[in-house]
Amino acid sequence: MAWILIGLAMVITLFLFSHMEAVFHYTYAEGKQRLLMHIYYCRIRLLKKEINLEQHAHPSICRLLQEKNLPKHITHVIETMKDSRQKISEVYEVFTTILNKIRFKQITWSTDVGIGDASTTGVVTGGIWAIKSIIFKVLQEKTHFQKHPVLRVSPHFQSTVIKTDVECMISIRIGQAIYALFTLGRRFSIKEITA
Repeated sequence: MAWILIGLAMVITLFLFSHMEAVFHYTYAEGKQRLLMHIYYCRIRLLKKEINLEQHAHPSICRLLQEKNLPKHITHVIETMKDSRQKISEVYEVFTTILNKIRFKQITWSTDVGIGDASTTGVVTGGIWAIKSIIFKVLQEKTHFQKHPVLRVSPHFQSTVIKTDVECMISIRIGQAIYALFTLGRRFSIKEITA
């Protein structure tokens, strides 16, 4: 009986310390969003799921960027972010908890942008580069990269287009994934009780 318990404990320990991998592929084009997800364990695909995010898409981004009162829209976004500071802080804590457990094996983020006007396209392109740099600087402080991230921004000066494509592969120990989910579930349960 003792040997059975020891063997079972070893199997559970090996399982908790083994890694699972997930591959995510997100695309945004012409106001449509799509997310494709694969989950693997021991190189065996356990899950393949495609999520259509079209109902959450923002088809008017190109139109907003083309309008003359672009600074007004930027100001509105900044004010909205200030009003949502508490929510952003909560989301940041959640992502930090998860990111500390994750290893990025590979990540590529490509963006094509064109506003139909060369000068505006140049400004927007610079802004996108700045946003990507900030995001990955934060990620590098909170998580681990096995390969250097590949970032691309391609400006289209004579056309109107906004497309982005993100593909990443992450690895996490099963025990750490369970712990992260438990921590997040407990945190949200406490907030629901105290709300």
